[in-house]
Amino acid sequence: PTTSSPTSSPTTTSPTTSSPTFSPTSTRSPTTSPTTSSPTITRSPTTSPTTTSPTASPTGRVPGYYPSGVQLDVPEATITAGGWTICYDQPYTHQTTAADLTQCSSLGTFVLMGAKSSSGASNLTLLAAGASANALATTASLTIAILENGAYWYNYPGYSLGFAESSQLDLGYWDRYNRYSGCSQRLSWLLLGTLGGYRAGCTYDLHSGAAGATWRKLIYTSTAEPTSSPTSTRSPTTSPTTSSPTITRSPTTSPTTTS
Repeated sequence: PTTSSPTSSPTTTSPTTSSPTFSPTSTRSPTTSPTTSSPTITRSPTTSPTTTSPTASPTGRVPGYYPSGVQLDVPEATITAGGWTICYDQPYTHQTTAADLTQCSSLGTFVLMGAKSSSGASNLTLLAAGASANALATTASLTIAILENGAYWYNYPGYSLGFAESSQLDLGYWDRYNRYSGCSQRLSWLLLGTLGGYRAGCTYDLHSGAAGATWRKLIYTSTAEPTSSPTSTRSPTTSPTTSSPTITRSPTTSPTTTS
């Protein structure tokens, strides 16, 4: 028998072992560092305080005709057109009383006193105007009058009332100061309760007789409010408005890790 040697030795294949590969299979995105944006601060504008200077109220007004100081030879039409209404119109022989003054004070905030030579005269010989509360206020000096709207006034009960261009008086019942010179700007009416009169500028002794019956004593009133006490209207002051800052932050991005 023929024995054949095996032609080939069994081939033993060594198992192929692959080393694990980790590199490309694992993909890691780069770590993103947290992004922190600086805060954006939005601030509302601050309103500065607004202060309005006080202004006179519409009621803080005077009559259309409101002269300062003693005036001479004024047309009566100027007075009536200037917002005045007659309250007292009597001859110089009339006995002026405190009740006459009180009545006129109650009818207006202002008074205008004067005299004219007759009821038919178109001009007042002299006059002065002022706030009722001051011009007709009672006084207590025989030698000093009080200032109101450029004229000096007095109202001494039991003696007389009137006005002058200066504060000096000489009340010997009526005002006898400057009887013979510088006399044109003085008016004096007796308050005795028994006599009328007495003086209209440089004309005096008007308590009786034809002259006293002809000359007229006049008081006008006005309802206009005095400017000496204006009502102050002030707009409310706006307090400064400070808003808290509004902080806007961009969102922070967390790191993304891919296995």
